[in-house]
Amino acid sequence: MQRWWLILFCCMVACQPKSRSLVLPLPQPMPVDSEVTVEAALPDSVQQPVITHLAEVKTTKGTFTIGLYGYDAPRTVYNFVRLANQGFYDRQHIHRIAKGFVIQFGDPKSRYRSRQEQWGSGGRSIWRVPFEDELNPATPSYRQGYRRGCVAMANRRIPNTNTSQVFICLRDLPDLPRKFTIFGRVVEGMEVVDSIAAVPIVPVLDSTDGRPQHPIRILRIRASKVPDQKDFRFPKWVYRKPL
Repeated sequence: MQRWWLILFCCMVACQPKSRSLVLPLPQPMPVDSEVTVEAALPDSVQQPVITHLAEVKTTKGTFTIGLYGYDAPRTVYNFVRLANQGFYDRQHIHRIAKGFVIQFGDPKSRYRSRQEQWGSGGRSIWRVPFEDELNPATPSYRQGYRRGCVAMANRRIPNTNTSQVFICLRDLPDLPRKFTIFGRVVEGMEVVDSIAAVPIVPVLDSTDGRPQHPIRILRIRASKVPDQKDFRFPKWVYRKPL
């Protein structure tokens, strides 16, 4: 009889829900999804990711601009552009500062200071469901890796769980697992990102990783296509709801 109780207890522990926190680093890269990457891949001769859109990020600490890689990560860029232009990121807070590592934002729960203990656990894509990673080794952004100023997606420790949270690398991170879709870089105002990263924090994960002591709010993010990419079009599969 005791043996059956032991088996039942083990099953109950195994079925407990996993954390929904969006924390780096995560497991090793998954195999690349061919449908996502074939149309988006650029010739090997292209050494720099092509910027198809610019997103202006206005915060209470200043303004910076992100160049977005519509060819390298079309679904991710489409999601970010649509959310930004719908005002999704407006009035949110920078919810995470990891000293010498990343800053992170994109959780709609961060609009509410009364819910600070939940900051970092929320997110929503434009399709209202998580979408797949875009990790194509043939793209320039993947080959470059996580460099200072790089902008990439955060997820839930599980492949293909992207929603709205993004992080910005504060330095080159060659050892970060290739598990996060790179979809842009800061092209102007990196000093503003550095000033955000320099503020004192309330420790959450450890003494160097937490939320700002004094809230930093995103006032507005808006994105538009760059003039020399006026003929750029997202692949048709981008508009379909992720499976």
